[in-house]
Amino acid sequence: MMTTDALSRANEQNDMAFGNPMMQLNEFVGISFPETEAFLPQTWGWWLVFGVIIALVGHFCYRRILHWYRNRYRKQTMNRLKAFQFEYVEGFSLLFLQEIKQAIAVAYGKSTTIEISQLLQPQLAKQSLNITTIAAIEGQALLRLLDLTAEQRCAFNTGLGDAWLNSLLAKKSNQSDALTLQQGLIEQGCIWLMHHSEDLPVNLQSLALERVDA
Repeated sequence: MMTTDALSRANEQNDMAFGNPMMQLNEFVGISFPETEAFLPQTWGWWLVFGVIIALVGHFCYRRILHWYRNRYRKQTMNRLKAFQFEYVEGFSLLFLQEIKQAIAVAYGKSTTIEISQLLQPQLAKQSLNITTIAAIEGQALLRLLDLTAEQRCAFNTGLGDAWLNSLLAKKSNQSDALTLQQGLIEQGCIWLMHHSEDLPVNLQSLALERVDA
């Protein structure tokens, strides 16, 4: 049997070992943690690279936002036109003319001047002087302008365009024919809105500048 002294020594040993009789308190080894590293770069070279990346990303975002802002009218006009795609609208030819001329004014500036002869008879453009603002263009000149600025991807200067101009003057028309014309105008109008150039063709631009400076 264990004596009282032996029992006391055993209890003290258990207290010193924290439940593990094989280890003594002085045998525990502390855990060393690694030094923390800073998240941000510590040298100027990395800051320079970081700054260049931020500048490039900012420039790209700015260009994208500017492009969207300048061209948002395209989608807005297309949405308004497509709303009438399958429903006959009386007086649609005039409505379409207003939408297209508004889009032209936004795209190229309503005060921009060009010479009508350049659109109708380019070979006589230098001989005749018939300057007008781009927002005031109408008739065959308007049809040719639409085709020219869309790089001939749309077909306004055709029978469709002639029917459109005639419908602007006609008081009454057959509803079936008017709906066919309406759908054709919407289709060609959307093509023009998607593909027209952001700037006027060079020949029209140079001509306008020559006339203004003269």
